[in-house]
Amino acid sequence: MNEERAANEEQRSRLWSHRLHEDGIFNARQNYFLVAQSMMSVAYATALSGEEARVLVARAIAVIGLLLTVAWLDVNWRQCSIVHVVHDRAARELPEFNKTWERRKIVRGLSSTHILAFVIPPLIGVMWGFLLLTA
Repeated sequence: MNEERAANEEQRSRLWSHRLHEDGIFNARQNYFLVAQSMMSVAYATALSGEEARVLVARAIAVIGLLLTVAWLDVNWRQCSIVHVVHDRAARELPEFNKTWERRKIVRGLSSTHILAFVIPPLIGVMWGFLLLTA
């Protein structure tokens, strides 16, 4: 009986670690794309700020920025799917987590994960589109 309980606790521990791991991957990828987009924004501004504005270079950067935004959305779609699967498993198997999660559901609106995954990248895409049209 103690061995079964210990095995159960070990499984719960691994599930929680998996939940944290997938959430960490999601956040690390958000950071990567935000840094990449920021660097490209600086490159865009630099291309247009010199005495000899390089409009073609700025437009190329904006196109790459748009493509990077599409890739960002695709990565977010896949990673959010994984996060949700593991999250649902954790909510079923870990009563403490489920209790906290149920309490959090009282707060209405988009989740932070969905805002990071599906609101921020399209806003960045709109920025690139606007910069592409105005370069």
